[in-house]
Amino acid sequence: MKFFCYTEGNVALSVRLVNEESGEYLVLDAHVTVSKAIDVDTLCFEAPSVGPERILYFKAPLGGSQTQTFTFTSYANAGAELLCSVQDSTSFSVPAVCKIDGSAPWEGKSESIRVKFEPEAIGEFTDTLALVSNIVGEYKCTLHGLSVPPLPQGPYVFSTSKDIEFKNVFSSQKDFEVMVDNPRFILSTTSLSIPAKTTKTITVKVDLPTGGEKMAQGSETGKLFVSCPQLKEFPPWVYYLEAATA
Repeated sequence: MKFFCYTEGNVALSVRLVNEESGEYLVLDAHVTVSKAIDVDTLCFEAPSVGPERILYFKAPLGGSQTQTFTFTSYANAGAELLCSVQDSTSFSVPAVCKIDGSAPWEGKSESIRVKFEPEAIGEFTDTLALVSNIVGEYKCTLHGLSVPPLPQGPYVFSTSKDIEFKNVFSSQKDFEVMVDNPRFILSTTSLSIPAKTTKTITVKVDLPTGGEKMAQGSETGKLFVSCPQLKEFPPWVYYLEAATA
């Protein structure tokens, strides 16, 4: 005979035993005392370290950049700050801290952080983004960036002058040479010394024809080239120029 009970206490009951062939039966009075259950077993749970959740792919020309969003799920009951880092900050950059709110529902709450890819060489780059907190744990994401040669920019259309921003994307000070392929365009400088990760302005003016001179087809076109003598293996940055008449 099996007896199942889900609460503690004393139970009085009658048990009737029947012979199905003869129809005879016997009734027994039973008294059962249900005591507190003992521990049958112990369940142990272990949360292993998280691996990279996914891969973010980037593509940008040398001198350019691309920014993407890494999204993760937080299960924090209280607000927290996650320390953010990459292994090589010369190509990828993130904010130092990511703040998240608490009171996440059972299924978690979506959080995000912006990741910027700004290469200083041509080729492929791989890194790991890590977000760490004693409260919410650790999140990781693999970063894969592809840097291609500088892309031509423009055309910059203007009537008298134009300011063009140029950034030294390298992690050290560099010297740059500036030139144009049309003498009608006059540069504010032919050389630049730019600190790391800093932008400077190149002003281009057009030398409009005077007297009997005429501007070909109502405009002048040309190209502005910026090159780094210290990095001869890199192609120059090219900016298309167009000076239109009134």
